[in-house]
Amino acid sequence: LFPTLFPYTTLFRSRGWAGRRGRSGQKPTAMKFGKKMIAAMRPEWGANVYVPYKALKQTLSLLADAKTAARAEGAFVEQLMQSLQQVNRFYAGREVACAQLLRRLAKVLESPSRWLPAVAEVGRLSSEGVEVSLAALLPQLSTLDEEHAAALREFVDLCGELDLLRKYATINYLAVVKIVKKHDKHSPLQLKEAFAELVTMQPFYTSTQLAATFTHAQCLEAELISAASGSAMSPERADYTCSICIEVLHMPVVLACTHRFCHGCLASACNYGNHCPLCMKETDLDPEGYDVDPVLTRFVAAHFAKSPKPSNPASPSASAIPALIPALIPAPISAALSTSISASISSARPDEVVDESAGGVEPAQAEAADPLADR
Repeated sequence: LFPTLFPYTTLFRSRGWAGRRGRSGQKPTAMKFGKKMIAAMRPEWGANVYVPYKALKQTLSLLADAKTAARAEGAFVEQLMQSLQQVNRFYAGREVACAQLLRRLAKVLESPSRWLPAVAEVGRLSSEGVEVSLAALLPQLSTLDEEHAAALREFVDLCGELDLLRKYATINYLAVVKIVKKHDKHSPLQLKEAFAELVTMQPFYTSTQLAATFTHAQCLEAELISAASGSAMSPERADYTCSICIEVLHMPVVLACTHRFCHGCLASACNYGNHCPLCMKETDLDPEGYDVDPVLTRFVAAHFAKSPKPSNPASPSASAIPALIPALIPAPISAALSTSISASISSARPDEVVDESAGGVEPAQAEAADPLADR
């Protein structure tokens, strides 16, 4: 039901053609971005809610004439800024509507084990390792009451809408990046850096509401599939594992790219830059801006037992110290190091020895115990 999540910067990259040649020795021609954008547009939404890539290209053609270049520069920036505002308005409206619809449907579809009959076909497919989608199950649920059947149909449609809206944000982001790149090729006025920063500040790029709705829908779908299979298909643990600590999510935080991490793991990751640790999408990782997702927290607690953390390894005994010292160190220094470490272990408190993350012994104690400190 939910397609694979692609990073924003690679969703529409041509696949498999780089470096390949056909039998004729010529490289296959990849589809141009303008055609890709037209193919990705939803007719029911209207063309005016997208970045006008073709119109902006026509404006750029005026840069070649010195008489119209200055006016074309102003028109280009104005067109692009207006289109960003239009994209933001449309995206925000659809995002809120999807979240409201999911909340309504979740109330009807809650506790599916009470009203959703088990489908024998699901158990068989599960045993064969075949992926089962909720959309494929709908025809086999003819015995459902009308309220639940209608809610299930709406839910399947909503899942498709969520994915289309996610792709909508992606295609418009790429349209801005590519049209500004074309502009800079034909103009001495370079806009790349300014718009690269501007576009990553737009609500359609930074908002986490769609990602949260997407995640909540995924949790609901997993519960529905589990009920339809008679609990033969339980949620996959890997789908709810933090990619940083490789443990089941604890106090999960959902980023705008829909990737989720433990609150503590993400707080540590912010020291290495403001981007998603998995797909590298530009994201503000300031811990003060985190919101622990309550729906995902309840789902993880209900379906996955928290795995025990491995205990800290025991500290080496004094007799094992010489074996830990590299053989390349000269004998006098090696003997002094052995004495120093043994003295530190003997004089340190138990928590100082075991808790290596705390840095072992206190700096002042280490300096006093180390005979090489003044050398």
